[in-house]
Amino acid sequence: MTTCTCSARLPFRALKTKEDLAEVRQRFRELLEEGLLELLQNYVDENHFDNTLYRCTRCGCEYILNYVHKGFRGYCGPVEKPAVVDTTHFEMRSVPLRRLLDYLLNSGHEPSYNGSSVYGGRPGNWVNFGCCFDEISVRRKFNLPATVEYSEHYDVKGGSISMFYDEETGDAIFGPHPLMAKGTGVKTIRF
Repeated sequence: MTTCTCSARLPFRALKTKEDLAEVRQRFRELLEEGLLELLQNYVDENHFDNTLYRCTRCGCEYILNYVHKGFRGYCGPVEKPAVVDTTHFEMRSVPLRRLLDYLLNSGHEPSYNGSSVYGGRPGNWVNFGCCFDEISVRRKFNLPATVEYSEHYDVKGGSISMFYDEETGDAIFGPHPLMAKGTGVKTIRF
């Protein structure tokens, strides 16, 4: 039985300078060349940000390099995932978002998260799908009221997402930020 030491080789690390980024990129390159990591997703805009996802070939652990060039901030380290996603029971009280949820489920989209707010301290049920949303067409198709806000959050520490959020119930349906999904084959829901 092989014991994987990838987490010791790639611990969580804050990146604050160009030198930090260069050092971490070199480490990831070495591990790729050694066959210990495989590249899962790579979106790099040299003028703005890096968002690269890797997987350990031994144990399957995933690692991210997420870095914003303006202000030189970012991080790299293990990707934490929820243990098990219950895809049979959703506590979605928002009637408008329930219509969108039912559409996504019936269209074969599988949620990767189903639970309380990913930002903590907020009420409601949040469900994550691996797709982006065209706000105008989704809003029109499901007749979403003004109390359902659409927003995009780009945050290298807290996660980069786009979402529909119901102010009345606290429920949300979210997916990756469109910029982070660019070039990765992630589908955009539009009508």
